[in-house]
Parts: sequence; structure tokens; C-alpha cells
Amino acid sequence: SISTDFAVEDVAFTQNFLDYMQEDWYFIILIAVLFFGTFSTVLQQRIAWPVSVSQMGARKYALLQIFATMITAVVVFALYHTGVLLACSFWQPTEIAWSLPIQCLSGDLFDSYDVILNLNVWEYTSVLLAQKCLFCMLLSSIILFVSLLSRNNTIAAVCTFIVCGTMILLHTESSFGGVLIGNTSCLLDGLCWTNVGG
Repeated sequence: SISTDFAVEDVAFTQNFLDYMQEDWYFIILIAVLFFGTFSTVLQQRIAWPVSVSQMGARKYALLQIFATMITAVVVFALYHTGVLLACSFWQPTEIAWSLPIQCLSGDLFDSYDVILNLNVWEYTSVLLAQKCLFCMLLSSIILFVSLLSRNNTIAAVCTFIVCGTMILLHTESSFGGVLIGNTSCLLDGLCWTNVGG
């Protein structure tokens, strides 16, 4: 059902953008740096007790911190990927071939011939960004949990580095490894043809 009636367009910027999104693990580092000290700072500065006996209470304080972190993570996500889009298209986002079927593209890292869904470039990109945003919120939650378990910022930084470093190092180990860095394109490639564990 994929339409073959489309205009001929230069896909260099499009390939550049999608290829970068496939292997972009810098965003993980950015989220880690932003949030690793969210709760460990409270423990390090010894204000956990004043917070717990205050009118707000520890539970409400923690919920507000989590809410603020999630809002911040989504805003940072939007700004970061807007910047990536502008940089990869050399400040000309209208030059990206948004209306082409995704099957028209191929690149160094981006192989579209396994995508069997009828998606345009903008639809495919929207799905990937939505899934990546969910990954961003999940990663932020993991970092908050590590921060909560850490007694000071040094321990929080080391533990966060170990968690994020492991994810980055393991992402090339399997066909689904890209999910560890927020690259969910493997969930759309092949679909029913994917062989899991034989």
C-alpha cells in the first residue's frame, strides 16, 4: 500500500538526521549530568531531616522533585532534538524530505528496507521521537532512583556513570541493543520477521 507517486528530492539532510538519531548516546550523558544529584544532594547537605519534619513532608517533597525532573527532562529533550535537527540539516529543516516514504532512504547506519509499515519520513521520525521521549523519562527515573540510594553526590555520580556507561557499551551487542540508548528503530524494522531466541 506504499504510494510510489512522490517527487524526487535530495535526501542528504534526511539521512544525516536519521543516521545521527540512530547512534546518539550523548543525550544519555546530558540527562545523567542534569539529574544525578537530585536526591543525593539533599542527603549530602544534611537537610533530609528538616524536609521530612517540615509542613511539606518527605513524600510530597520527593513527588515534587520527581515531577519537576520529568518536566525538565521533556523540555531538555525537545530543545536537544530541535538543536540536533537544525544542526543535521544545516539550519534548513525544510530541506528534509519529510513527505517521502521511509523506504526511499538508506544511509551508513539507517537501513529502511526492513521497515514494512507505510510511513512517511515525518511519521517515522515522530514515532521514533515519541518512543525516545518515553526512554528519556525512564532513564530519568532510573537516575533519580540511583540518586535516592546514594549518600552523597560522589557515590551518585559514580553509580550513574556505571549505569549509563554499561548501557552505552552494551548497545552494539545485539539487534535490540539500540533500545539501551533510546534508538527504538529496531522495534519498527522487520517487525513480524524478527527472530528472538530461535
